[in-house]
Amino acid sequence: MENILTKYDWIKDLHLKGVEWMFIIPIFLMAADVITGYAASWKNHTIRSQKMRDGLIKKVGELVCISFGFIMFWATDIMAFVTSIGVYISFMELTSICENLDKLNFKLPEAITKRINNNMESVHKVEIVKEDTKEVKTLEPQNSDKNGENSDM
Repeated sequence: MENILTKYDWIKDLHLKGVEWMFIIPIFLMAADVITGYAASWKNHTIRSQKMRDGLIKKVGELVCISFGFIMFWATDIMAFVTSIGVYISFMELTSICENLDKLNFKLPEAITKRINNNMESVHKVEIVKEDTKEVKTLEPQNSDKNGENSDM
């Protein structure tokens, strides 16, 4: 029986030292975000083509930012441009993946679930108080469609 480690020797050559990882990791995380977002929308029956289109356009913008970082690295030989952009986008994608996993009812640590913004209704409510009548009016978020469903992807 062939040793399983010799079959996958190429794995030993993978290490996070090269600048190319600042492109590979965000792209991998973007793909994971799209997959988990679509799965969450499918599960919750909230698939919206406009939301998906907006998300994919955002991903293209992120790729443009990463490409800009690579151009700056190529022009100046300063790794900070591509590294800072890659790390920022990676953290942003990880946060979005956690939000999607939460929507899929995947058990996440409480430290993460209390910081992600899946329960935006309470965050976006605005109360207007009229001083003369002491009337309080609560404005609900504007992110629901005609059927009253959430307009997530």
